[in-house]
Amino acid sequence: MTISTIIGITMDNGEDLKLCSSKEMEVTLTPNQESTVYLLELDTSSNNSSGFISDDNEDEENLKFIIPPQETFWSILLQIILPFFLAGCGTVGAGLLLDKVHYSKVFQEVPQIIILVPALLGLKGNIEMTLASRLSTEANMDRLKTTKTKIRLVLGNIYFVQFQAIAVGFLASISPYWMGSPPKSYEHALLLSASSVATTSIASLVLGILMSTIVLMSKKYNINPDNIAAPLAASIGDIVTLSLLCLTSTFIYDRMEEKAWLAPIILGFYLFSSVLWFYLTYKHKFTRKILLAPSTWLPIVGGMVISCFAGKIFDHAVKMFKKIAVLQPVMNGVGGNLVAVQASRISTYLHCNSKMGNLPDEIGSICASPFETFYNGIHSRSAAALLLLLVPGHMIFVAVIWSVHPDLNVTVVFMTIYVLAAIVQVVILLYLVDILVHYFWKSGVDPDNAAIPCITSTGDLLGTALLVIAFQIIYCIQGGDNEEGLVAYLQSS
Repeated sequence: MTISTIIGITMDNGEDLKLCSSKEMEVTLTPNQESTVYLLELDTSSNNSSGFISDDNEDEENLKFIIPPQETFWSILLQIILPFFLAGCGTVGAGLLLDKVHYSKVFQEVPQIIILVPALLGLKGNIEMTLASRLSTEANMDRLKTTKTKIRLVLGNIYFVQFQAIAVGFLASISPYWMGSPPKSYEHALLLSASSVATTSIASLVLGILMSTIVLMSKKYNINPDNIAAPLAASIGDIVTLSLLCLTSTFIYDRMEEKAWLAPIILGFYLFSSVLWFYLTYKHKFTRKILLAPSTWLPIVGGMVISCFAGKIFDHAVKMFKKIAVLQPVMNGVGGNLVAVQASRISTYLHCNSKMGNLPDEIGSICASPFETFYNGIHSRSAAALLLLLVPGHMIFVAVIWSVHPDLNVTVVFMTIYVLAAIVQVVILLYLVDILVHYFWKSGVDPDNAAIPCITSTGDLLGTALLVIAFQIIYCIQGGDNEEGLVAYLQSS
């Protein structure tokens, strides 16, 4: 149900809104005190064809006019800052763990596991952050009002992310074959697949429940979930995923000779359970459409492939530079967290202000200029807030790593080049996400499902490449503890 053409909106004593339609009828919109949704008392039977006005129940006579909340620079910054630093602590923990475990026996005997690391860590962008973006949009459009709706929507999305996780985890486990680094034995191949699908399934279940809880609680306390959901998931996402990968791969590897059936049983169990998750998702009305949409799967599978290339670069990098492993999750995680926030915010704005396939009037074109993205555009305030957090955030995270790893040669030169690489990464990603979200929307593809997988996987590839370049420059300037590893790598090539 909707009004076909909207001519104007006028304020009445600063409280009520009067809406005039092309049919010259005037109605009063009464603000709901607990949200940004206005109830439109109008009896009409026309179909809903606009993103401006929507209804939860087709039988209801009330319409909802969605007014996006106006946030200042400081309100955005204050909401993002705590989740951002919590997420940073998670990436620091993941970096310290990766630096330790990549010397372990299973990582040395099955080196293909290291290629999986960026792809599996990137799943929080491909699946969990996408889930957060979808739920945040639903919450901001006031579609999560009843307990029944909340339960059904959350369960449907949990079913869906479980199916996604197992499918993408299995595809990631076979990526070393087409990347030219196949496992050396059938047993190692089974170990790789079993540990990958077990890791992705368990991590996605934990993070999916966490995401749903964060979104529901943030709306209860009048906080924009677009600002906090993705970073809070990332705060434990990296460390949970990496820990599970280490535990499952080590568990299977240690018992591989005595219990050769263990890896096939684990792999078979998760592949069989994926059929159940597919069925439950298909039968659920909230998720059937996104399950069958090619626009849902192409970005996720494409993102996984891009992250695997980042893993290939990382596999070579750890052989050249001994200390790069501890910084890789931090570089990629921080960049991915920041741009996921921006992607979610832009997507919600488009859902609230226009019909899919059409850009709002205030947005001139898909390809905005960098000046609009970072200075005077609709989303420039949030872009500026995210950039403001970047430099102090990285300096604090590197300082924490240095306190644990004093052998990491942190100098003024090191910090300057590392921070410059991080700035280049995030500036490029923020500009790309501005273009990408609007492109998907204009093309009729929901950016909640498509944008974050593309942008976070691109961030993995870009961040890993920039980190390697930064270490090369640092080595050329000051040499140091990387010399032995670099010389050995070049001699073996």
